[in-house]
Amino acid sequence: MLVLILPASGLVLLAFGDIQALNLNVDSLSPIKESRRAEDRMLRHDIGVWSGGSMVLVAGSDKQAVLERSESLNRDLTRMVAEGVIEAYDMPSHFLPSRLRQQHNLAALQNTDQIRRNLITAMADTPFSPDVFDLFLSQIREHGAREPITEKDIENTVIGDRLGPLLFDFQGQAVGIILLHGVDDVQAVAEFSNRNEDTYYMNIKNASTDLVTRSLIHVSWTMLGCFLVIYLVLSVGLRSLVQPLRVVIPTVGTCVVTACILACAGYPLSIFHLIALLLVIGLGLDYALFFYRISVNREEWDSTFKSLWVCGTTTSLVFGILAFSSTPPLKAIGMTVAIGTLVNMVFGAIWAAYPTRLKHFQNEGG
Repeated sequence: MLVLILPASGLVLLAFGDIQALNLNVDSLSPIKESRRAEDRMLRHDIGVWSGGSMVLVAGSDKQAVLERSESLNRDLTRMVAEGVIEAYDMPSHFLPSRLRQQHNLAALQNTDQIRRNLITAMADTPFSPDVFDLFLSQIREHGAREPITEKDIENTVIGDRLGPLLFDFQGQAVGIILLHGVDDVQAVAEFSNRNEDTYYMNIKNASTDLVTRSLIHVSWTMLGCFLVIYLVLSVGLRSLVQPLRVVIPTVGTCVVTACILACAGYPLSIFHLIALLLVIGLGLDYALFFYRISVNREEWDSTFKSLWVCGTTTSLVFGILAFSSTPPLKAIGMTVAIGTLVNMVFGAIWAAYPTRLKHFQNEGG
């Protein structure tokens, strides 16, 4: 009865207990330790590098349209920085202004009369002679006559490398990415995106979590499908729809108990735990089949029983080594298989011996 009671209790605990059963955090897929990830986040924050959290996508018919559109959002984004909604932002037009903006700035440079008047005002009550900046004004006029800078002009430069990931063509349109630093009010950013046409707010963390969730669901359905196929194969091999339960029940119980042990120990199930459970299922079915096929002869029982325990113990030890790994995925796989193998052996032995074989041996001993 222990093989039935423990899994049932584990299911109740996982479903209604105050423990986290699943780990949907995308960081669970990282091979880097949490302490190193925290250090990376701190360094990125200190030097102002985008941490991969939130962004705003700006769509347009071409790249110039995207640059003009991002420039039109400057005022609202600057206001949100002042209000503390975000800490800072980076946009494509910071590295390459739109052609329209460049033409406006170049035209302003050619208006040297206004610049000269400003210089005269600035040089008032100073020892500078009135014509000291004439060469400077001439050079400004020359620069104002130049053509606007294009993407090709900054290719293979530091600015071009920064611009490339933020401005690109996609499916017949152009897309610009505005990187948001230190988002403090997600709702305010989402409302800002909704107010502006062709502007889409994306939280990378949430999108990644959705991806992990879909992956977990896919793996779970795969495990269920594998169980169904295995049950059908066993039913054909044993020529019974009931006998395969003696093989499947202890294996299913092992999966539930292993998951419960991991969750209670502070290791909620990630994709790596579920993948490792597939291996636990395979081992459990092998052990259960051996226990099921053991003859009622005591000598054969003892010999096979000892052999199975040797196999199970060595498997647990080998994967138990991985449980001490500092790499999270290896640690998850090692812990799951080591615990699952031991539980498989215990449940397989109990289920095989109780009640039929145990009664036979008692009669044989009497």
